Amino acid sequence: MASSIAPLLGLFLLTISTTSVSHAQSSKAFQRKHVTFLDHIDHNQCNSEMRNKRISQTENGCKRLNTFIHAPEQVVDQACTAGEPYVIRNQEYKKSPKKFRITNCRLSQGHGDDCEYVAEASSLRYIVVACDQNGRPVHLERTLTDAAAGKPDDKQPSLNPTKKPSNSASVISAHWVRGQGRWCMGRLGGVLLSLSFVLFWCL
Repeated sequence: MASSIAPLLGLFLLTISTTSVSHAQSSKAFQRKHVTFLDHIDHNQCNSEMRNKRISQTENGCKRLNTFIHAPEQVVDQACTAGEPYVIRNQEYKKSPKKFRITNCRLSQGHGDDCEYVAEASSLRYIVVACDQNGRPVHLERTLTDAAAGKPDDKQPSLNPTKKPSNSASVISAHWVRGQGRWCMGRLGGVLLSLSFVLFWCL
């Protein structure tokens, strides 16, 4: 009996460890989507960055807008580690202590997998982000000018205007589930299946 349970326990632990790694990658997804080493992005670079980073496609077709932050990853992380609380719709985010140069790539036309973008003029703005438990950004909620930076819960449109999270956990969970949740749910199914086998053999 013990020899039969051992392989199943190994599979169970392996599945759990894989699922934990996938959760940690939500911050990496943020970096991939929003952080660029380029000092400047023009129309052509908008298209190449969106394609190379594989972020032009969503479940509903071409992504309408993506914001790129021109800064090293470690500096962007400071929005979480050194940022100040910023409340939007009763939800607490972190506002970066410094402004970043940002460029918006906006969809100009899209047909199926063919998505074309134009670069809007870059500007210096504060970023407002949701952070994970490790102090890493996992979602870019909006960017702020100097005039709006001191107005928590202001009326500026969110980068995700349809999203109305109720607490910090729901913010991180919502973006994690939408970005990588399907993959993780598959792993969770594997965990439950493995657990059922363990219980079957034990009982």
